[in-house]
Amino acid sequence: MAEIRRAFVVDNHVLSILISHYFNLPHKNCIKIIEEENTDPEVVYFLAYAQRMAVGFARGSLLENALEVDAIYVAPEHRYQGIGRALLQALRDYAKETGKGEFYCELVQAQLQSEDFFTRCGLNQTSRIVRLKEKL
Repeated sequence: MAEIRRAFVVDNHVLSILISHYFNLPHKNCIKIIEEENTDPEVVYFLAYAQRMAVGFARGSLLENALEVDAIYVAPEHRYQGIGRALLQALRDYAKETGKGEFYCELVQAQLQSEDFFTRCGLNQTSRIVRLKEKL
């Protein structure tokens, strides 16, 4: 099973590598994004480690009364092992710890293959924009 932990500034390099895979962008572009975002108090990242190697991340945005799931990525060779679910649960737990009343994600048409994953993890569709949310 993977170890999930919150990411901090010292994790910027590892996060930027994973994010470059997620967005299919050059690593140098991603390090700039992470350096800005990982100091923003309204953004939270979690990392997943398997056998001491970073294999995934989750990103959430803290809103007034909610935490929005912005991204979840698990390296292809580590999928279907519960890592994505554990990352989502880490964000859910963080939302509860910070007193948020809702936990949701919005999917665009290109991400609809992810809809099944989120519904299996307990989020419910609330509109055709495909907003999946849970009251906390």
